[in-house]
Formats: sequence, structure tokens, C-alpha cells
Amino acid sequence: MDLGWLPSLGFYILGILIIGLTFRMHLRKANSSSQEKLANLLQEEQNARFVRASELKTELFIQVDFLAYPSVTHKACAKKYQELMSYAKRPMMNLQKFSNLELKQTYGPQVLEKIAAYEKNYFGFMDISIQYGEILYENNYLLEARKTLEQCIRYHCDISKCYILLIKIYKAQNDVTALNHIKTVIEKEMGHSPLLHKVLQML
Repeated sequence: MDLGWLPSLGFYILGILIIGLTFRMHLRKANSSSQEKLANLLQEEQNARFVRASELKTELFIQVDFLAYPSVTHKACAKKYQELMSYAKRPMMNLQKFSNLELKQTYGPQVLEKIAAYEKNYFGFMDISIQYGEILYENNYLLEARKTLEQCIRYHCDISKCYILLIKIYKAQNDVTALNHIKTVIEKEMGHSPLLHKVLQML
């Protein structure tokens, strides 16, 4: 019987064992690294609980130029405009670039509830701004709709509807320069949105 194939089989089995051992070592290292990161995170969270409350920096608040929002005499548009203006006295923050841990480490856990309320104001303001832009657009106030929605961009809006409406307006106005510019803005502000590709397809 020819047993010449045995050495090849032996090398094959040895190779499988080596691959298995290597994978096991990498898995252990990965698990160790993950456990270490989790332990560090938990420690940071624990330390953040004892950070004293400090005053919120002025630059965190969004200073909205409400005079930049156009008003029209159309009844439905005017009603939505008044809703928009109701945000003029509400403090607003856009904190999407910060994690809760970072905020607690900087300002203390005591201020999180207040910060959350300010951020809620911001999201409400973005929603009503887009609604106002949409109703202006639907009633053929293209220039006013454009000004309104471009204000949303000024305050770093990442809502797809804002950009979809603006693209429609720019196309209706044959504004190629604006269409070229908004592509860069969309990629910047909606970079992490699952709707990014859908919006870019409209250009």
C-alpha cells in the first residue's frame, strides 16, 4: 500500500492546528482589549458622577437670527411663521458632537436634564423651520422657502427633508452653483445618516 500521502496529511493537519491556535490567541487578545475598554468606560462614568456642576459655556447656545426668516401674508404660512417665532425666547443647543459622558465630565451630571431640554428645543426648532419652509414651497413662495431652509443649514441641520426641499427649489430656479455647493454640505451634515445616499441621488 502506498502511504506517500501521509506526510502531506500530517502537514495539512498541522497547518489547521496552527491556524486554530493563532485565531484563538487573537480572540483572547480582542476579548481582553474589549474588557479593558469596558472597564475604563465604567471607571470614567463613575468618576463623572462626582464632577461638580459648572456653568454652561455661552458658545454652546445657538444664537438664532430670527429676523432672517421671511414672513408672508398667506394665512397658513403666517400661522406656521408664528409657531416658528415662538422659539425666539427658548434656549437651544445642538450637542450631536458630544457624548453624554463628555458632557458629564465637563459640566457635571446635574446639568444633563437642563441640557437635554435645550437640545429638545433645538430639534423642535429644526422641525418647525422645515415645516415652514415646506408650506412656503407648496404655496409657491420659492425665494422665502429657500431662505428659511438655508437658515436650517446655518444651524447644522441633518434632517433629510430639509435638503430634499432645497434641491427641488434649486432645480426649479436652475441654480447650478447652489446644487454643486449643497452636495458638500449634505456630505458634511448628513455624513452618518442612513439617508445620505438617497438624498445625494436627487442631485
